[in-house]
Amino acid sequence: MDSALFNRVAEIVCQLDVYDGAQIEFLDALEVSFDCMVCKRKRRTVIFQLGEEYGRCTPTNKCVGFSGRLVAKMPAVSGDLFSVRYVIEYAYAPFLDVKYDDESIDYPTWARVNFLVRCPKCHEKIKLSTQSNMVRPWTQVCTCGELLYTEIDDMPLLEWREKTYPIVSCPKITLRTRTPQ
Repeated sequence: MDSALFNRVAEIVCQLDVYDGAQIEFLDALEVSFDCMVCKRKRRTVIFQLGEEYGRCTPTNKCVGFSGRLVAKMPAVSGDLFSVRYVIEYAYAPFLDVKYDDESIDYPTWARVNFLVRCPKCHEKIKLSTQSNMVRPWTQVCTCGELLYTEIDDMPLLEWREKTYPIVSCPKITLRTRTPQ
């Protein structure tokens, strides 16, 4: 898919504060809710995989693919704070939803970030996710009973803008920092 057709950029940011010794590995797959101008449906879950040519609009039997792709994944670690920033380029043109006749919007409304957590006690790796529409606070516990992390803030955070050339980063989303104890 020609990236010159992509006229929007979305950034999805997630930060998790783990308990002592837990480790997080953010995965290359990301799910985001977009209005899809290909199938002309609103609020579609689009599955992105880093390196793939375009996102997969679900259900996949009703759409040939979302006109956008995941172009970057930038993980970072600072002590017990693990964060990631995903960048998606996508195309948007206004349309009316074919089923409900609603006007489309040009920005994402929800996201799910997938990751592996390694337990410091039993060393098991567990595949988990967080999404922007969860009830918080949320504490994740390993099957062995060890505390892994607690989510207090709404995550992931979503930002979007029109694409500029060359691509410049969205204004930085302010993440909390840990206060030294």
